[in-house]
Amino acid sequence: MSSQSDDDDAPLDPALLRVQARLKRLMMIGISTLVIGVVAVLIAIIYRFYIADDSVGSVNLRTTITGEITAESVGLAPEAMLVEQTIDGTQMVLTFQDGADLVIVIIDTNRMEVTSQLRVTGEGGGE
Repeated sequence: MSSQSDDDDAPLDPALLRVQARLKRLMMIGISTLVIGVVAVLIAIIYRFYIADDSVGSVNLRTTITGEITAESVGLAPEAMLVEQTIDGTQMVLTFQDGADLVIVIIDTNRMEVTSQLRVTGEGGGE
């Protein structure tokens, strides 16, 4: 038994020490990369749910439409005029002329909710 404890206390070969140091360094790099990635994902989640303002420049999506579909019911100015409408399956696409801009509004016809909106700015939109 004493010979076994002598082997455990014997100094390691210098080449083995270099390999051990290199492995420790690589493990630290890997752990650091993992921690940075997890923190970045958590920051993105927190930003998306608590900081980002989705209402800037867009209609309040998932607005339920009751009654008549007008420009006001989809979140546009009352002066906006409907220029085209298309129904495809469970979606209705409405195109409104809002000043020099065209606004495309997509409505889910099953739930009668505005699901998305796209504003195409016209040439004279920056007056």
